[in-house]
Amino acid sequence: MKKNICLLLLAAMLSASLASCGNAPAETEADTADTAAETETTEETDSIEARQAVSDDIPELDFKGEEYRVLSNDSNTWYITMEELTGDVVDDAVYNRMINVSERFNVEIVHEDGGAYGDVGKTMKNTVQSGDDIYDLVASHYVQMGIDTLNNVYLDFNKVPYINFDKPWWNTSTQEILTYKDITFLAFGDLTASNISAASAMFYNKTMGEEYSFGNIYELVNEGKWTKDKMTEMCETVYRDTNGDGTKDSGDRYGYSVSLRGFADTYLWTFGKQILEPQEDGTYKDVWYDEKLVNIVEWLYDVTYNQNYTYSENVWNIEYSMFCEGNSLFAGMTLGNTTWGMRELDLDYAIIPMPKWDENQDRHYTIVGGGAVAEAVLQTASNLELIGAVTEALNAEGWKNLVPAYYDITLKYKGVRDEESIAMLDQILEDRIYDFGYVYGGWNSAGGGAGFWLMEIINAKSTDVASAWAKRQGPWENYMAAVYNAFDEYIAQAKG
Repeated sequence: MKKNICLLLLAAMLSASLASCGNAPAETEADTADTAAETETTEETDSIEARQAVSDDIPELDFKGEEYRVLSNDSNTWYITMEELTGDVVDDAVYNRMINVSERFNVEIVHEDGGAYGDVGKTMKNTVQSGDDIYDLVASHYVQMGIDTLNNVYLDFNKVPYINFDKPWWNTSTQEILTYKDITFLAFGDLTASNISAASAMFYNKTMGEEYSFGNIYELVNEGKWTKDKMTEMCETVYRDTNGDGTKDSGDRYGYSVSLRGFADTYLWTFGKQILEPQEDGTYKDVWYDEKLVNIVEWLYDVTYNQNYTYSENVWNIEYSMFCEGNSLFAGMTLGNTTWGMRELDLDYAIIPMPKWDENQDRHYTIVGGGAVAEAVLQTASNLELIGAVTEALNAEGWKNLVPAYYDITLKYKGVRDEESIAMLDQILEDRIYDFGYVYGGWNSAGGGAGFWLMEIINAKSTDVASAWAKRQGPWENYMAAVYNAFDEYIAQAKG
């Protein structure tokens, strides 16, 4: 249902967009134009109604003016609450959602900026240890939220009424990949748009591609032929010493640009691997180190260091700068990059999924970066009926109104250049995944951090995965044993 509704919305919004931009074909007969307008209006109404008509199945409830209290970290305060209408479509969607849910349940939604994500973790720990019931929902940086599991602060979402993870406003990974022995501490929904903005994607310079007669990039994706080998084949002919100084530098033209600070890890999941794989008994099997990983590292090392078509630098967002300057055919980034001013660029670009390992890979995979929002309920929270009803309604309203505002307007019409890229965005978001080993795997400083190891190996200019695993295996297994123990302790307490 989710995909069909997205497609209905897409068709309607495309019709309206093309007409407003003057790209719709002119009609000579007035009655034909009237009929087209009526059809367009009907399509838009039907499409919006299709999404709006999906019920959250929450009954009529009156909480008599009680507060619903949300704690978040400072970088994720966006799109949770809004004090007033601003005229910005996203801001106004947030404001209207807050008002609608507040009035529906007779609650006051209160949001607290808890500072840096580490500070939010300390606040949660202190709150639970003190036995204080002062927050109804915590929404913060998901890797840090995973780390905070060790402090035994979370309540199982299955104990919260009205939460329905089968609904389209919850990512399917919440149940399929992020549940341990039927216990769900962290959930990924449409409370904010961060799980869109942090999704990985490949950006393609269409102008440069046309210069080299590469053909239709979208056909490669649709035919299942958009693979790593096809990408490198296209990149091989692109390098040019544009500034004529005889040195490879940022002023030259490249096939691919990548920041060594943050994007290399993406390829672990892009090529169909996970860190921890769910088992039938509700536990997880470590699958990080295997032959496939060795092959991925060797390929990534070769592309990064051995090929003259790649520009790599240990600087945040260098690929964004290279791409926006027209110096890179491909750049792996996140969808959030489109909101940094890319719509003002003169270059014509496309957004496509990350490449597959080969044509045998079942689909494209989109990992969502660790800074996106995870939602949780603390053990000291008491009014679970209020929490469940309002949390479910906020996520439902986010899917119905906030996501279309951010995705269909901010991304599609301001951040992409053509209808086919819009279809690609739909596919990218359909293919979003999470990994228990990334969400709950922690930082290296504490012995965890498997979600960041691939980047470290490449940054060290190494392909020695065996040595990297030998060094990290013991601390990693100890760290994850502590995570599993936190879940098991919760299960034991619940039984007691």
